[in-house]
Amino acid sequence: MKKVFLLLTAAMFLFACGNQSNNEATENKDASKEESKDASKEEGKETVSMKAHELMEEGENYVDKTVTVEGTAVHVCDHGGKRMFLKSEDSDERFKVVAGEEIGSFKNEAEGKTFQVKGIVQEKRIDNEYLDNWEKEIKEDMGDDHRVHDGKHGEGETHEDHEMNEDLAKVKNMREEIEESDKDYISIFSLKAKSFEEK
Repeated sequence: MKKVFLLLTAAMFLFACGNQSNNEATENKDASKEESKDASKEEGKETVSMKAHELMEEGENYVDKTVTVEGTAVHVCDHGGKRMFLKSEDSDERFKVVAGEEIGSFKNEAEGKTFQVKGIVQEKRIDNEYLDNWEKEIKEDMGDDHRVHDGKHGEGETHEDHEMNEDLAKVKNMREEIEESDKDYISIFSLKAKSFEEK
C-alpha cells in the first residue's frame, strides 16, 4: 500500500511539474509576442528629424533615442571610415556620426554630399578629471624639447607640434566652458548610425 501511495505521489508531482513548465512556456510565448509587438510599434514610430546643429544644441533631450539628422558630410575618417562629420548650412560646428554594425563604414566619396542619417543619440560627458588626463597625455607626448606656441604654425614647428598645441587649446576652451556652465561637465553628442541616405 505504501508503494502505491508513493507511486501516486510521484506521478502527481511529475504531472504538476510538467503542467507548470507547460504554463511557463505558454507565458513565455505570450510575453515574447508582446515584446515583439512593442518592438514593431517602436520601429513603426515616426522618428524626430532635425539638422545637425539642432541636435548638438538639444542633444540632452534625445540621449538613447532614435532620431534622423540631416547635414552635409565635411569629413570621413581615413582609418576604416568608421566616423563621418556632418555640418548644417546654419553652423560651422561639426557633428560626429559613428557607423553602426548595420552600416559598417562610410566611404570618402560621401564628402560634400548631404545626408539624412538615422541612429541613436549618444552622450559623452567631459569633466575636469577627463581634461586633466587628456592634458597630461598631450604633454607626455610632447616631450621636454617641445615648445608651446600660440596656435600659429611657427618657424621650425612640425605638423605634430601644431596638432598638440591645438589639442591643448581645446582643453583650455573646454575648461572655460565647464566654468561657465551650470554643471560640472560639458556634453558632447554623437549619433550611432543605423542607416543613411543621400538627400
